[in-house]
Amino acid sequence: MKGYGLDLQGRKTKLFTLTGLWALLLLVLSLEPKWFVSLVLRGPGLLSAAHAGVFVVMAFLLCLALRFQRSLFAWRMDNRGVFIAAFAACLFYGGLTEAAQVFAPSRTPDWMDFYCDAAGAGFGIALFFIYSQKVALARAFSFLLEKIPGFRKGMAFLE
Repeated sequence: MKGYGLDLQGRKTKLFTLTGLWALLLLVLSLEPKWFVSLVLRGPGLLSAAHAGVFVVMAFLLCLALRFQRSLFAWRMDNRGVFIAAFAACLFYGGLTEAAQVFAPSRTPDWMDFYCDAAGAGFGIALFFIYSQKVALARAFSFLLEKIPGFRKGMAFLE
């Protein structure tokens, strides 16, 4: 199945690679010294917002990548499966980054950071759900424009 110059396997590979690079960047930033992080993120609540923000992006990228996955360990992947797998992976990775901070000097794990990671992952999955619904609606509408004669002429008032 080809589309937009890239086959399905190529898209999946690129999206998983991008998600992995984002996760690596997240791990590196979570192990930076506390003074460096507080130098960049000044102000109350900005560190929690940053935790949530990076997991919004991670969950959205993971949902995009998992959308092309047909099954995961013999588990059939539909939209609900994509959401569950992405949320579980984000929770696992959020816990992993917090646990890794035990070994980093001047960093301490915090449950509030983990809760912000989970909230960000949930928001990212919600954004993906909205995005996938809009894409499905746009595909259906373009199908109607192509297949039903006179449909475009009847919908001219929208333009």
